[in-house]
Amino acid sequence: MDKDTFSNDAVVTAMQDMLVLSIDAESETGEPIAKRFAVRGYPALLFLNSDGSPRDSIGGYMPAEPFKAEVERISRGEGTINTLRASVEANPDDLDARSALADKLGGFGDQAGREAQLAEIAKRDPEAKHIATRRLRFERVRSEVLSSAQGEIPDPQPIVDCLVGETDSQLLLGGHYLVSQIYMDSAKKSEDKAAATDMRAKAIHSMRIAWKACPDDQREGFGNALAWALWEARDGIDDKGKAFALEIAMTAAKDSEDPNVLDTLACCYFMNGQSEKAIATIDRCIELQPENGDWKKRRAMFETPN
Repeated sequence: MDKDTFSNDAVVTAMQDMLVLSIDAESETGEPIAKRFAVRGYPALLFLNSDGSPRDSIGGYMPAEPFKAEVERISRGEGTINTLRASVEANPDDLDARSALADKLGGFGDQAGREAQLAEIAKRDPEAKHIATRRLRFERVRSEVLSSAQGEIPDPQPIVDCLVGETDSQLLLGGHYLVSQIYMDSAKKSEDKAAATDMRAKAIHSMRIAWKACPDDQREGFGNALAWALWEARDGIDDKGKAFALEIAMTAAKDSEDPNVLDTLACCYFMNGQSEKAIATIDRCIELQPENGDWKKRRAMFETPN
């Protein structure tokens, strides 16, 4: 980010009133700071108040323009810990603010503060009518399912039951994608052919629900993940499943110039017996990344009849 984000003139201007320190999190002085604020990935930018308490954070690589927008948001105090605390104090029944505050506190490692907000959400919405309560319920069910597996593949049915009647797109997307992964993993490990076929069918059913709930601005990345999962399971899915994979891949690759997304589309073309389109699409990958030998290997595979 030093090269193309922090050196950007607009970013420099947006941060001109901030005291900026660069810290090596693995150094003797930096490690305690990273531990104190629960830094998990790098680069991590921590925005602190004058007393050293956390205000907000930005994690991971971000190009100049969206990074500048985030800095300006934090400078305005929008969605920061300070502002969210004030919103909760002014209106204790603002469950959206409580949920957002819980997420922010958890991100800084303040688990006690996070749990306190979650407990208040559950207390103030006992019938789970608010989305914040439903998200809390889902996270608890998800955690219980995954932790109870003890190294084995978990039973996804409690997650499926938790999502019955749900309308929130993010819960449906994340929840049913997790269910589909569990069923796919179960199918891979099953020695019973009929059971494996049934598990893959259940996985695809959950994928369809997740895909239907996917917002337009997430369709490229999420669609690519779904289509690739189906390509990897190609030997065990029927023609309808393969056609579904191609449908997703075509939507994900619309207007995309990402070679990885186009590669998935090419594979799905090939899986559906459309070798000419598969070759034409992988040729575009070769044009975009001529140094990547994987695309040429894929082309050779596509030239071999199904």
